[in-house]
Amino acid sequence: MNAEQVQIVSAHVFRNYKPENPLPAHRLASEEIKRYLLEYWTKPHDIVRSQNKFIRKLPEHNRLEFINAALDLVFQIEKQAHIETKNLPSLETHQETRGKDYLLHGDILPGTRFKLGQRDTYERELLEVKKDSKNTRQFTEQARELAASDKTEQEIARELFDSVGKRTRQKRQQPTPGTIEGIGTIMLTKENVCRHKAAQLVLCLQEAGIKAGYVRGTFGVSPHAWVDAQLDGKSFLIDPEMGVFNTPQEIETNVAKLGMQFPRHVAEKGINVIWRRKRKY
Repeated sequence: MNAEQVQIVSAHVFRNYKPENPLPAHRLASEEIKRYLLEYWTKPHDIVRSQNKFIRKLPEHNRLEFINAALDLVFQIEKQAHIETKNLPSLETHQETRGKDYLLHGDILPGTRFKLGQRDTYERELLEVKKDSKNTRQFTEQARELAASDKTEQEIARELFDSVGKRTRQKRQQPTPGTIEGIGTIMLTKENVCRHKAAQLVLCLQEAGIKAGYVRGTFGVSPHAWVDAQLDGKSFLIDPEMGVFNTPQEIETNVAKLGMQFPRHVAEKGINVIWRRKRKY
C-alpha cells in the first residue's frame, strides 16, 4: 500500500470515529483496515507520520478529536496482535528483541541485569509501555499536537525534552521491585530515574513521527539510559536525566575540550533491548 492509500485509510478511520463511540475492535476486521494493519506492522513510523500529516491539515479546533482517534487506532492494532497477559513476563509469553523498532503497547524495558523468565533478577520494577493509560496519554497527546504544528523536528524534540524534564523533578514514592509499572504512571506519580525519562521521551518522539530509540549503556562509570534520535536528517544523543541534547559531533567537541571532566555515553546493551509479547499470528 502506497503513501496515498495510507492517507485514504487514515481519513476513512478518522471520519468514522466519534468521541462518544470509541473505535471498537470489530471495525478492524474490514478488508480496508486489514490492509492498514499490514502496512502498520511493516512501517509503523510511516503510518504515524501519515496520520500526523492528515491532522496537520485540519482546523486547530478539530485536531484533538482526531489525535485521540489516531492514538486509539494505534492502541487497538498493537493490542489485538499480541498475547494478553497480566502476569510477570515469561519465556512462554514474551521474547527478547532489540533494534530500532517502534515501542509497542505491552513492551517491557527491563533493567540492566534482568533475565527474561528469571524472577530473582527483577531487583527493580519492570517498565511497561501502556498506550491506553491516562497518564501516558498526557504525554502522547502533547507529542501529536506538536507534530501537527509547523515546528521542525528539532524544535518538537526540544519541547518534549523540556516537558519530560519539568515533570520529573519532584521526588515521590519509589516503584516496587518485581512489579509491572506503566511508564506514564511512574513519570507522574513516582520517583523516576534515567531509564524512566528516556523511555517516556522515546515514546513521545515516536508519536510525533520522529525515529527514536531507547539506549542502555554507561555514562562515565555508571549504568545509564538515554535516547538516540534522528532529527531533521541528523543524529542526536538526547539524555533527559543529564540535560544533554546534542549531536555526537558536538559531544565529541566537548570531550576534546574538557577531557575527563566530560563523561562519555557508551552504548553497551544496544538500542531498544525490550521484552515483547509474542504475536498471536
